[in-house]
Amino acid sequence: MLPGTPSGKYTQLNIHGETETGKVRDHNEDCILILGGEKSPLGVDALLVVADGMGGHAAGEVASQMTVDGIIRLMFRTDELPSVEGPEYLRFLGEVVQHVNNTVFQAGQDEDKRGMGTTCTLAVVREGQLFVSHVGDSRAYLLRSGDLHQITQDHSWVEEQVQQGTLSPEEARNHPNRNIITRAVGLEPRVEVDGYLVALANKDILLLCSDGLTTMIEDSQIAEILSANEPVAACRALINAANAEGGHDNITVAVVSVIA
Repeated sequence: MLPGTPSGKYTQLNIHGETETGKVRDHNEDCILILGGEKSPLGVDALLVVADGMGGHAAGEVASQMTVDGIIRLMFRTDELPSVEGPEYLRFLGEVVQHVNNTVFQAGQDEDKRGMGTTCTLAVVREGQLFVSHVGDSRAYLLRSGDLHQITQDHSWVEEQVQQGTLSPEEARNHPNRNIITRAVGLEPRVEVDGYLVALANKDILLLCSDGLTTMIEDSQIAEILSANEPVAACRALINAANAEGGHDNITVAVVSVIA
C-alpha cells in the first residue's frame, strides 16, 4: 500500500513522454503513446503506453507499434467503453491487452515476423485513480512524498531469481541474462496480464519506462530526477542520464504529475 492520503480529485495533469534510440542500437523498437485532456478517450483523463518490442528483422518495432495502434483502436470505441469503475474497469483494460496480444500473435505467424513480441505497460488515469495493465519488464513507478514505489513487477528471468532468493536486486541489474523476459505480448495465443489500481494523491508523479532506462540508472537517481523536474525536463534528464551510462538500449519515458 502506498503511503499518503489519496485526494481522489485533481485539477490538472502535467504529461510528457519521449523515446530515443540510445547510444548502441541502430534503430528504435520502443513505441510510446501519450494522450491527455481532450485527446484522451471518452471518460479518460490520460492514456499512456510504453511498449518495448523484440524480434529479428525489425519485427520488434512492428510488434510494439501494433500494440499501441491496437490499444488506440479499442480505447476509442466509445460505444464499447464500460461505465464501470474500480476492479471492473481494470478487468476491461486487461481484456484490451488480451485482444491486442491475439492480434500480434497472429501477425507473428508470418515467417519474417515469427517470434516477435513486445512488453506492454498501459496506464489510464480516470476519476482520480490510476489503472495499470502490465506484461513484460517495462515498468510503472509512482513517486509520492519523495519516495519512489515500483508499481509493476518485471516478468523476467532475473526477477524470478530475485523472488526465489538466488539473486540480489543488484546482481539482477548486472546479470548477463537480465534481458530475458518470461512474459510478453504476442508470443502465445493468450497472455497473463497483471493489473494494478492506485488512488492518486496531490503531487504524485507517475513514470512509465522501458528497461533501457532501468538497466542504466538506479532507482535512487530516477527519484532524484523526478523530484527536481517538471515532466518535460524530467524526461530529458532521465534519457540523458541513461545515455551517460552507455545508452545500451532504446530509452522510453513517460511522466505524469498530479496537480490538485
